[in-house]
Amino acid sequence: MEQSLDLQKLRIDLHKAAALKEFRPYLNAKGAKRLARSRLKPHAMRYFSRIVYAHVEALLESYPLAADIDIEALTDRALKEATDQANSPVVDEIAVAARIYLVDAARVTYLRALDSRTRHASPSRFGSLDHDPEYEQWSREACEGFLHQAPTQVPGSGPNRAAKGSRKKPLQQQRRNTRQEVRNRKIASDNVKHLRAAHHQMLAEYKKETGVKSDRSIYGCAGKPGTHSCHKPQFIQWKNGRLSPKSQPYRSLETFLKERRLPPRAPQRERKNLPHLPPSTN
Repeated sequence: MEQSLDLQKLRIDLHKAAALKEFRPYLNAKGAKRLARSRLKPHAMRYFSRIVYAHVEALLESYPLAADIDIEALTDRALKEATDQANSPVVDEIAVAARIYLVDAARVTYLRALDSRTRHASPSRFGSLDHDPEYEQWSREACEGFLHQAPTQVPGSGPNRAAKGSRKKPLQQQRRNTRQEVRNRKIASDNVKHLRAAHHQMLAEYKKETGVKSDRSIYGCAGKPGTHSCHKPQFIQWKNGRLSPKSQPYRSLETFLKERRLPPRAPQRERKNLPHLPPSTN
């Protein structure tokens, strides 16, 4: 048992060392001052996800898998190790914003393993930390929701560049392309209508069974522990059938609704005790 724990700790330490080695060029004295926070964000998220993944991976080696694991506590412990190792206030700020997305990714990974009972063995091996397909997929899912509001565009990849190299196509080819575009738009429109109807029905069933009245109480609790990561813009897109089903906010919100979780209640304001005034004597 002790030997197994030592191996798990060694694997976690290897992941931490490899992640810090990859992240170090963006944390040096010159880079930390010149690199903007928005540009540091994806590198920091990859750094966090690698360390959280190492802890989840070590947990999956235990057998049998328990159903009452506190995934949030495990993620918080991994994030604390990551921020302590990086020792940067900017990284600490990004960790606060990344927490809910990493909790979601860790919870999905663990529940899949609990459902299949086939992923209790560690997928990585010594010397292959940089070529782990399981980690690459896990990292992409974790980063997808976190980077959803800040898409980056590769320089020179805009519409102007495509227009310069384009040539006039024959009239027949243009007509075929036009017909295909019309068909594609119709298929996309039908999919949006189907998703919108399904989401409205799911939302109505959730409100009926839980007693929640407004949409605001659902998207207003996004980012809080035990809820979801679908904020108001993504919630409106989801409700209208225009949010990608592959995105992390989409999966997180539907898990929240299907499990009939309740939004946390807002703390009640304390009433101030006013001093008792004696009756006036006129």
